[in-house]
Amino acid sequence: MDFLILVGIGADDACIYCKIWACAKAEKNNGTLVKLVRDTLHHACLSMFITSVTTAVAFFGSSISNITAIRCFSIFAGTAVLANFIFTVLWLPASVIMAEKWCSSTCLCIPPVGLYLPQLQHFQWCSTFCNALWKLHYSFTEYSRVFFEKILPCIIVRSRYFWLVLFTAIAAGGAVAVFYYPGLQLPDSKEFQLFNSQHPFERYDLYLKKFFWFEKAKEQDLYRKLPIRIVWGVLPKDNGNYLDPYDRGSTEFDTEFNIALPESQEWLYNFCIQLRNQSFYQPTHGPLMFNCFIETFKEWMERRCVDGISDMDRTPCCESSKFPFSEKVFNHCIKEAVAILHRTPGYFVVPSAEGVRFSKTTGKVQVIVVRYESTYSYSMSYSEMYEFKTVVDGWVSEMMSHAPKGLKNGWFSSDLEFFDLQDSLSKGSLVAIGVAIAVSFGALLFTTLNLLISIYAILTILCIIVVTVGSLVLLGWKLNVLESTTVSIAIGLAVDLTLHYGVAYRLSAQEDRESSVIFALSHVGSPVAMAAFTTFMAGALIFPSIVLAYLQIGTFLVILMSVSWLYSTFFFMSLLSWIGPQSGQLQLNYPSFDCCETPPVPVEKNAYALSESTLSSSSASYPNQIPTSESHELEPLTALKDSRHIEVPKFKKKYGHRSIRPRSGSLSSATTTKPRDSTMIPSKISRTPRKISLPTVNVTFHGEESLGATSSSTIVCAEEDKEPVIKPLSKEDIPDAWIRKEISV
Repeated sequence: MDFLILVGIGADDACIYCKIWACAKAEKNNGTLVKLVRDTLHHACLSMFITSVTTAVAFFGSSISNITAIRCFSIFAGTAVLANFIFTVLWLPASVIMAEKWCSSTCLCIPPVGLYLPQLQHFQWCSTFCNALWKLHYSFTEYSRVFFEKILPCIIVRSRYFWLVLFTAIAAGGAVAVFYYPGLQLPDSKEFQLFNSQHPFERYDLYLKKFFWFEKAKEQDLYRKLPIRIVWGVLPKDNGNYLDPYDRGSTEFDTEFNIALPESQEWLYNFCIQLRNQSFYQPTHGPLMFNCFIETFKEWMERRCVDGISDMDRTPCCESSKFPFSEKVFNHCIKEAVAILHRTPGYFVVPSAEGVRFSKTTGKVQVIVVRYESTYSYSMSYSEMYEFKTVVDGWVSEMMSHAPKGLKNGWFSSDLEFFDLQDSLSKGSLVAIGVAIAVSFGALLFTTLNLLISIYAILTILCIIVVTVGSLVLLGWKLNVLESTTVSIAIGLAVDLTLHYGVAYRLSAQEDRESSVIFALSHVGSPVAMAAFTTFMAGALIFPSIVLAYLQIGTFLVILMSVSWLYSTFFFMSLLSWIGPQSGQLQLNYPSFDCCETPPVPVEKNAYALSESTLSSSSASYPNQIPTSESHELEPLTALKDSRHIEVPKFKKKYGHRSIRPRSGSLSSATTTKPRDSTMIPSKISRTPRKISLPTVNVTFHGEESLGATSSSTIVCAEEDKEPVIKPLSKEDIPDAWIRKEISV
């Protein structure tokens, strides 16, 4: 299970980071690889950290459970998620750098990291195969860009009221399924199912065992009357290691326990009489020698002092001693009574037997157990067992409040092992969910610093949890050990997608709600969808398994990711487009300290100049498309106030008179022309000479135009009073494979 969760989180982080990397590369003056890594980590690291922390805390929240298996798994899974974040931050940028620097020197035909090199054009099969893959890749990316930047924002913004009503109604239906009918039920069978229902082992336990008489005898024994055990002398404390299922701890004796005192004997005698008068007491036929030993001991002490056969004097353990007996008489006679009644001292060490237990060191009574039958039958139903425990435990607690000091610490016990499991699952799951929600809200508020966005995000997460759990309830799930863990971690997984949208909405420079929603969808819509899809597929691929735990995990991931993406995309974004914050509404800020402020450091404009090695490795790792939309990816990274626009004649034919925004970092970004000037004559600019990246070029092979790598020419921008100088490579430096190729820019 933890492995599948890590696959989903890792895919989420990888999609977000690669998206930010691609957007940062497209920015003007993207600089060296060092600057790219710093910029991308600056924007992606916080988002990845919050998603990892919320998921890890959702796991750690289950560590408060009383069930050792859940506690151990939660600690392991939470630690694994945090370790995954550390390795992701260290290894993911390094992997991207390796792809940027060395993938351009090989013929990798797998988009988008591969590059079709012109030098390899004599391999006809590689040329055809690579061209086909790249065409498919560019077609898919173009359709994806249009969908997430144009179609999806239009669908959400224009139909926001419809989406809000629809998903609110679905959440209400999920709440009915969880809390009313059929309701999230606790397990009603002690059989722990390991395989699916069609497996022969499970078919026997579920269907065939009832046809065998020896199994019927076991079933009848299950419906026996529940015992009532009252224990004195041992404290009800579990001091074992909760992280070690084999550590049962040590017994802690009650130092205040003393049954030998006269007032303790009299109170215990009256306690047994009152217990038999209660409505939950079941009369039992036959001798009750050990159910309440004080009654048997009192009758035994009423014998004659002189034995009529052996003429043996029994004083003081005879009728000469009156009840309640003195402490000295009680300690002396109780040993003799037990020895005669049981005929063997081996009875002292028989486990789970009622009566008295003696200390090996002092020889005095150390523990006593009183046992009677109740009117309640054993049941798998949580409600019936809860009623039995509440009624009996309430009466016993009331009686203990009036007990003498030596018997004040008595407590009730019965066959409640399975009920205790059910109770721990129900209470532990609710506490774990509450902890996860509180931490998720804190993480959202810390990240966005906006109260409204955090409240809307938590509302969305609650809807996701209700709908997901409601769907699982309708599929027949019951709150067992595995189900309890999956429900508690659902919050950690559900918050990821909503968090990315909330952060993107917060970073929008737009003043109105609709523009901010469009900004968020166009910037993180595609990586969020891919992150949800990868986790969805991780769950779907384990459906062929016959192990029930794997099937349940796969079902949980598929439903959770589907519901999470739908609610975060349609419900959360519709909510923001309707009543989301705008113009800094309810926006918080971190406190600033004037003593720590330093004057801005002047930036040298050629500090991040691109060398030819960077161009060949970073800018030309794979072909970049010239964006055709007016919205620019990841504007908050390096938004420039003096960004220039240029009209390119090549695009005027395709787009008419619409102004086309040039690709950042291209030659068109570095030069300016007069309005409506189609000659593209560079104007005079006053800047220090620096190197800039080149635009994407089209390389034509055998009359077919395909996107290729950028040119290796170095362009140096001259100062304002000089014309830009273009220094092409000499003919000797041009590879033979590039001669007689038509290149159009």
